[in-house]
Amino acid sequence: MSETTLACQRMRELSPELEEAILAERRAQWEPKPAKYDKGTLGLFTRFASSPMKGAYLTFE
Repeated sequence: MSETTLACQRMRELSPELEEAILAERRAQWEPKPAKYDKGTLGLFTRFASSPMKGAYLTFE
């Protein structure tokens, strides 16, 4: 844990500036999960499917 997070746990309250610092630190460390499927039909769907809100059709662009 970082010093910022530890300080927040001790104080049990967050100021807006401290909250932004924590969020910025988390954004810098974030990495997306690897795809579960990279081969076959599900691999194709994972790579090329559009959002379910758009109908989840495949886009081969």
